[in-house]
Amino acid sequence: MSRKIKTLLLSLTPIAVYFIIEILVSCGCTFTGMIGMTAVSGTVFGNWLSGFLEQEGLYLISILAYLIFFVIGVFWYKRMRAGGKYPVWNQQKNLNLSVLLKLAVLGIFVQFAISFLLNLVYIVRPDLMQNYTKVMESLGSGNPSLFSVFYVVITAPIVEEMLMRGLCLVILRKEFPCWVANIIQECYFGMIHLNLVQGVYAAFCGLYLGWVMERFATLKAPIMAHMAANMAIIVLTALSFQF
Repeated sequence: MSRKIKTLLLSLTPIAVYFIIEILVSCGCTFTGMIGMTAVSGTVFGNWLSGFLEQEGLYLISILAYLIFFVIGVFWYKRMRAGGKYPVWNQQKNLNLSVLLKLAVLGIFVQFAISFLLNLVYIVRPDLMQNYTKVMESLGSGNPSLFSVFYVVITAPIVEEMLMRGLCLVILRKEFPCWVANIIQECYFGMIHLNLVQGVYAAFCGLYLGWVMERFATLKAPIMAHMAANMAIIVLTALSFQF
């Protein structure tokens, strides 16, 4: 087996770990929730808890799974960085407040551009956009709550950047040139969203975020751009539901 194939397989390992954690946390929380609801069923607290979990349960499970992966990812990331075998960090650039703000603005611009393309897709294939709209509704975009905003704007950017740009991209860069590794990781990023429309625009975002990681050689840069883009999603989608 060639070194490039081994590297490709190794780059999928973080994604596999991520999904395993998500499945285990989801099953564990569902089982625990069923036991807990049985104990308080028929009480005032039970009724409140049932409504709360119905609205916020998905976000709480996702946040918990993300936090567990983040802890593992931090140790994984630091171990790779300490090894010094990966070229991503060879040319780390200065990242000051001005640069972070520019990255945030550029992230918002990328999101606006993608939203424009999605509107074109809606004209051509409204059926695809209906499925996408349901996904966005499930993420609380139509009526965002504190937990949904925290998940979309804070948790998801930090953990997804750790996963895709901090682990997958860095592993790929050990054997592949920058542009090849970036294309591969953007495909990964699109696929993990498990929705055609969301996956396509996530892939485009992933290409930009991969470039940002290569340009500045620190996770702070793509995290800031990702946070800004996701905040723009919340605002744009909330406005679209209003009108």
